[in-house]
Amino acid sequence: MNAGDAVKAFEAQWAIPENKKKIEAAIDTFTGNMLDLFEEHDVALPTTGEFARDTYIYPFVRTLKNVDFVNLKKHCVRGTRVWDTPAIIGKVSLREEIVSGWDPLKEWQVCQNIADQKAAKLGKKPKMIKMTIPGPMTTADTIAFGENDHGYKSEEEMPIKREVQEDIIPVLQHWIKELIKNGCKHIQIDEPVFARSAYIEAALDYGFDNLDKVMSVVDSDPDIREMAKDVIFSVHMCRGYPRCLDDEGYAHADAENYIKMAERVD
Repeated sequence: MNAGDAVKAFEAQWAIPENKKKIEAAIDTFTGNMLDLFEEHDVALPTTGEFARDTYIYPFVRTLKNVDFVNLKKHCVRGTRVWDTPAIIGKVSLREEIVSGWDPLKEWQVCQNIADQKAAKLGKKPKMIKMTIPGPMTTADTIAFGENDHGYKSEEEMPIKREVQEDIIPVLQHWIKELIKNGCKHIQIDEPVFARSAYIEAALDYGFDNLDKVMSVVDSDPDIREMAKDVIFSVHMCRGYPRCLDDEGYAHADAENYIKMAERVD
């Protein structure tokens, strides 16, 4: 199933009210099984497993206002593949109501609660769950511009959607604050497009600066500054999916790009 098909299936299932409890029960079951596996292999820092997502990006995008998930548009993603993607139809910002019932805080809370319950039964100290969330550039790369006036420069003028990324940053800051306020101690920002040759120069030019802006919310907001003292941020920039390591037809990120990024990462 490609990303476009996954989006359509996700939207169709969440649109049926009686399916909601079934979906949430299945997520709880899969999450519990995953945590048992992590415990069996002594994984020190488990993640949520992302079972509540159709792709690792789009559930976050659903928390953005003015992104159309019904009228998908063909769009080149990562500079290599064409997907049917959601489309921007206006200036993006935080949605007042999350239509799918999913948001980063809820995903983390569900998983952390299950981990706490399992640890209590075993008489062990619960492990803290790491939350993963897509970064500004990767998110912007995975959504197209709609046909109508969306308020941004055109794809030709702004192929990497820098203005869109700037509008995504406050939404990421919102969810990071919510996670920290509710006790999350490990937050991973996924920016795999940084390593792609089509984006490496933009990543070096302003991508890392945007990550600094996202994470700087812990210093700029006095309400969470104290809570954030022991919060650990990490950034994920992979070459591609592990299942595709030996796939000669798969477009891996160029390994040399990691050398170019090394100084900025440090």
